[in-house]
Amino acid sequence: MKELFLNNYMDMIKKNNPTFSKDELDKIKYGIEGIYLTITKLFVILLLGFIFNILYEILLLLLFYNFLRFFGFGYHARNSLECLIISITLFFIFPFLIYKHLLIFNCKWLIISLCLINFFLFAPSDTKKRPMINKRKKLIRKAFVIFITIIYSIIIPFVDYKLSSILLLSIVIQAIMVNPFIYMIFKQPY
Repeated sequence: MKELFLNNYMDMIKKNNPTFSKDELDKIKYGIEGIYLTITKLFVILLLGFIFNILYEILLLLLFYNFLRFFGFGYHARNSLECLIISITLFFIFPFLIYKHLLIFNCKWLIISLCLINFFLFAPSDTKKRPMINKRKKLIRKAFVIFITIIYSIIIPFVDYKLSSILLLSIVIQAIMVNPFIYMIFKQPY
């Protein structure tokens, strides 16, 4: 399905833009493939959320997590299957467990403190594909991740169980994704 979509789309681009070089076409194909994979994974996760009646929780988790991810970067899977498995685990199974009250966060302040230390040490994630060469930009991104985490931490005591758990889960997921240990587990350079 993916190859059929990409081939048809690239044929249309080549037909309408015959002056594009191979490098330009490769960049376009890479971008279109990334968009296609993101949309299909998101569709699967949202469909599962709809079927299991936790769509709202998944949408909130994606929203809160992506604010952190935007500044902190983090681990990227090697292929789309690995990404789908990780995404379903993080963005469907964990919210489902929260919804069923099977995933309970005790010691929230301890967890937040450990995550803040993790962000202080490792955010933003400096990877082979996205090296953070500019020290100033890296420091600014780190400050934003820490600031957003503090904002979430301030909100947590004032909201209901599910929302506070989703906020905390977004912090924990991002802390995992920037930690070098996740790169060691999946045998990727950090």
